[in-house]
Amino acid sequence: MKKVLLTLVLSGFGLINLAMLPSAASSRTVPRYNCLTREVWSPAKRAWCNAQNRMNLENTAWLLEDLSGTGVLDRAQTTLQFDQSNRLTGRGGCNRYFAEFDRQGDRFKVGAIGATKKACSPALMNQETRFFQALQRAERIRFERSFLLIDVEGSDQPLRFSRMTQKP
Repeated sequence: MKKVLLTLVLSGFGLINLAMLPSAASSRTVPRYNCLTREVWSPAKRAWCNAQNRMNLENTAWLLEDLSGTGVLDRAQTTLQFDQSNRLTGRGGCNRYFAEFDRQGDRFKVGAIGATKKACSPALMNQETRFFQALQRAERIRFERSFLLIDVEGSDQPLRFSRMTQKP
């Protein structure tokens, strides 16, 4: 009786140990890519980076590279920052601004924009006005390679941002 009981107990421990071993499916390694480089992108890298970027925009800062296909003034430094309480802040090129946003998956809406009221050159003020108007018409947010793209209602070209390594 003692032998049978001992055999059952020991075989039970063996089954527990087998259950604790990682399965072949869970031990596969997921490739990790550098999503900030502009190197050749494979479909696997694009999918992986899109999944990573979708997860977290909190506390990131972005620099406007293209305003719906029109380019930008280099010295303007138009920026976009996301915080954890669904607020956008940044520089419009001339003035600082802030707004609330709502993001549901890739759907993206920006609320009313508040901004300081400094005067700058007419070209800079024009670009800032067009940037604020585009943000107000934002429909969708997505990632392509190392860029953040915001699709704008009524425009064929998105707002295109590159990630900043340091917040402005």
